[in-house]
Amino acid sequence: MAGSDTVRGIVFQNALSLSAAYEVLTDPLKHYLRVEGVHDVVDIEVLDADKRLIVGRQAKARQPEYTWGRAELKEIFERWLSVSVKDARFELVTDGRLGPTGQLLRNALRDASDGNYAGIEQVFGQSLSQEHMDGLRNAAVIDTVASGDALFDQAVHLIATLLPAPVTAAESADAAQNATNALYRFLLKVASRPNSRDRLLSKAQLAAVIGVDEENLPIGGWDQGNRNAYLTAAVSASRTDPALVQLGLTEIDSTPLALRYAELVSRAGDSEELSAADLASLKKVALFGDTGCGKSTTLEQLRRELARAGTVLVIGRAELYVEGQLPLLVAGGASLIAGRSVSARAGRDILADHQAVLAIDGFSELPHEQRMSLKQELSLIFRSQDGRGCNVILAGRDRVALRFGFPNDSDVKDVTISHLSQADQRWIVDQIAESESIAGVESNQVVRWISRSLGDGARNPLLFRMAASLALQGQEIASRAAVYRQFLEALAERCNYGHLDLLLAVAGTAFSSLLDEQKRYSDHFDWRLRLRRAIEPIADIVGPELTASSADEDLRRIGLVRNFGHSGAVAALHDSFADFLSAQAIARGLSGIPEGAASSDEQRLIFLAEIDGVGHDLASILLRSMPFLAIRLSVYDRRQFTAASAAYIRDYFAMIETVQQQNPDFDYFEDRRGRIFFIDTNEPDGRWLSEHNGGPSALKTFGGIQVEGGPLHVMTQIWGRKIRSHLDDGGSQSAYYPPVSASEDAELIRTHLLETERLARSIIDEAFTGFARSQLLDQVEPLGRTILIRETISEQKSVPSRGLRVRRSIETSVEVAKDSYFDSVNSENSVVDHWNSSSVDVILSQPPRRAASERVIDGLKRLGVEGWIKARDRRQVRSH
Repeated sequence: MAGSDTVRGIVFQNALSLSAAYEVLTDPLKHYLRVEGVHDVVDIEVLDADKRLIVGRQAKARQPEYTWGRAELKEIFERWLSVSVKDARFELVTDGRLGPTGQLLRNALRDASDGNYAGIEQVFGQSLSQEHMDGLRNAAVIDTVASGDALFDQAVHLIATLLPAPVTAAESADAAQNATNALYRFLLKVASRPNSRDRLLSKAQLAAVIGVDEENLPIGGWDQGNRNAYLTAAVSASRTDPALVQLGLTEIDSTPLALRYAELVSRAGDSEELSAADLASLKKVALFGDTGCGKSTTLEQLRRELARAGTVLVIGRAELYVEGQLPLLVAGGASLIAGRSVSARAGRDILADHQAVLAIDGFSELPHEQRMSLKQELSLIFRSQDGRGCNVILAGRDRVALRFGFPNDSDVKDVTISHLSQADQRWIVDQIAESESIAGVESNQVVRWISRSLGDGARNPLLFRMAASLALQGQEIASRAAVYRQFLEALAERCNYGHLDLLLAVAGTAFSSLLDEQKRYSDHFDWRLRLRRAIEPIADIVGPELTASSADEDLRRIGLVRNFGHSGAVAALHDSFADFLSAQAIARGLSGIPEGAASSDEQRLIFLAEIDGVGHDLASILLRSMPFLAIRLSVYDRRQFTAASAAYIRDYFAMIETVQQQNPDFDYFEDRRGRIFFIDTNEPDGRWLSEHNGGPSALKTFGGIQVEGGPLHVMTQIWGRKIRSHLDDGGSQSAYYPPVSASEDAELIRTHLLETERLARSIIDEAFTGFARSQLLDQVEPLGRTILIRETISEQKSVPSRGLRVRRSIETSVEVAKDSYFDSVNSENSVVDHWNSSSVDVILSQPPRRAASERVIDGLKRLGVEGWIKARDRRQVRSH
C-alpha cells in the first residue's frame, strides 16, 4: 500500500497537471499535454502544434519539516541535462522549502537565465559546456507553489473562466467544481497508461472533458473587441472595494486623492501634483505610501479616469502572482473588470502594448523570492522592442523595494499620495454624519479631536475614516491601536457576536504565522490549517465550540476575512488589520516577535509598541534590523531608567555597529533633583568631569547631555547628538557668485556638486554603519545630478543669474543649453523627465558641506526621523 508521502506526491502532481491543462486550453502556442513524460525526469510535458516540447516539469511534494538541499536538486538537473531538448524549458516545481544550499542553486539558475553562469558552475563544481549552459539557462526551481489541495482549488477558479456564463453564482461554482473534478479524474486515468503516445492529450480532448468546444475557448489576443469591452466596463466599475463600502470604511464617492511626485531633490512642499494622464505617460512608477493611505483606491480611480480617455490600465494583485506566469496575472486582472474570460495570450499582448499601463498592487509586500521572480519577468518588458512594452506601476509600502522591482531604477519616478487636508477631513466627517443621519455635527471640532489623539495618523484616509465613525458614535479616540480595536468591536456588535477576544486571539496567531513568512494571503486549505494550529495551544480555554471551521466562518461573518481574485485567495479585509491582530497576539504571548524583522513587518511592530510598549527584546530586534524604526518607536520605551539601565546604552550602541573609530563610552550621573546626565568619556573634558563630578552646571558647560525616558529613548538621543556633530549646523557663511561666462558657470556648478556628493558620502560613512548606513543610502542615492544651464543670464530676478534644470542621476554632468531647448524642457517634459528649477546663484550660495548635510537630513526625513536631528520636545534630548 502506498504511504502517505506517495499519496501526497500523486495529489500534488495531478493538481499541477490541472494548471498545465489550463495553459494548453488558453494559450494558442500550446497544443498538447502529456502526463508522465517520455523521460523519467519529466512528469508533465507541454508541447506545441508539432508536438515539440515547450515546457517540461517535474513535480515534487515535500513535508513542511524537510527542506531541499543542493545535492538533491543538482542530481535532478543533471538528469535533465542528459535528455535536454533544445529550446525547451525545464522546471522543478515543489511545495517544499529550500534549505540554504538549495537556495544557492535556485538563485544560480536565475542568474544563468540572464547569461551569468559563474554561480551555476560553482554550484555544479565544474566548467559547463555551451550545450549544458543553454540547457540550464532555460531551467528553474519554482518553490512558491501551494499544496496540491490549494492548486486544485485554484484550478476550479481558473476553469470557471472557460465555461459558458451561468445564470447564478452558485451555478457557476457547481459547474466549475464538476468540470475540474472530471478533468482531474481523466488526467489521473491517462497517467496510468503504459504507452507514452496514449498519454498525449490534445487541446480538443481537454476541452471536451470540461464540456467546452475548442473553437469557443478564450485563446484570442487583445483585439479591439476585448479592448473596447474592457474600457467600457472599467468606466463603470465600482470605485472602491464593495467589502470596504459595506463596512463603512469608504464610500462610493470616495475622498479625492491627489498624486504627487515624492520630491527627492528639493525641500518638501515643492512636490507637484499629477493627473491621470501624467501618470500614464511615465514608463516606470513606484507608487508608495503607508498602509491605509489609499494606494489601491487611487489605482482604481486611475483605471476609471484613464478608461474614459481610452487608455487601458490593468491592476494585478501581487498576492495572486505565480512564478513565471505574469501574463496570467494580467489576464486575471483584465477579466475581473471585463466580466469575460481573457486569455493568457491577451495578457502577453497587454504587456507588449506601449499604450497600456500595468499596475501591480502590493509588490513590496511580496516575499523576497517572489519579488525576484516578478522582477525578472518585468525586465523582459523593458528589454523587448526597445522598451516599447507597457508602462508599469509598482505599488506598495516600501519605496526601496518598489524601485528594486525595476531592472534599472535610475529612471523610476517616485510617486506618493497626498495626505488628507483639513478640508478632506471635514468632508469625510460630514459624509459619515449624513449617511448615519447624525444631526448637529461640528466637523471642525471632530477633526480637532481626532487630530489631537492621532497626530499625523489623522492624515491617513483609512485610519481617519474609522476614527471619525467611532467619534460620531461618541467613543473616545485614544490611539491608532485603540481605533482598530474599537472598530472591530463595533463590527462584532453589529453581527451580535459575543466571543470576540478569543476569536481575535486565534486570528492574530494565524496572521502572525503568515506575516512571519512575509505573506499576507493564503489559500483556503492553508488558512484553515493555520487556524487549527492557532487553536491547539489554547484549546482548554476556547473549548470545543471554537474550531478552525467555525473560526473561519465567524471571521467572515464579521467581515474581517474574505476571498479575492480569480484564485480565491484568503486575506484580511485590509492588510493593516492583519498587522494589528498579529501585534495583539505577540503582546499576549501567543506569537513571537519576528527575529529577522523586515520592512514588511514595520506596521505590526509599530502596533506592538503602541499596545505593549518597547522592552529589551523588541528594542534589540529593532536596533539590529530596523534602526531608524527603533528611533521612531523609542518614545514607547516606558521602562524606568535606573543606574543599572546605563549598561543597556553600551549594549544598544554595539547592536547598531556605531561609529567606525570607537564605540562611544558614557558615564551615568544623577544629581540630587533626579536629573539624569550622560558624559562622553571619549572626550578629555568629559573624563575630567566624570572623575570629579563637576555638577550640573559644569556638565552643561562641557557638553553633558540631560536625558529623559527609558533606555532605548536615552540611547537614541545620545546617538542623535553624535550624528548632529557630523552635520553642518548652518553656521557656515553663504556667498554670492556674480555670473561669468556660461562655460565658467557650468564648471563652478560641476565642481560644487561633485564636492557635495563626496561630502554626503563622507558624512554617511563617518556617522553610520551596518543597516543604518545601507538604509540611509537607499534613501539618498543616486547622489549625482544632471544639470542643464541656460546659456543667457536672466535679468528678471533681483540677482542676475543663469537658470538651471536639475534632476537626479547616477553620475553628475553639467551641460549648457540653448535658451529655446532650456525653456522647452521645462514646459513640455517636466512631468515625464521631472526636472526641477533652480539657478546658479542659489546652488553656489550654499557651501558644499551644508548642501551635503541637507541631503542627509532629507534622507532621514524620508525614514521618518527628521525630528531626531532637529526637534527639541520635552521627551527628546536637551543638549547644552
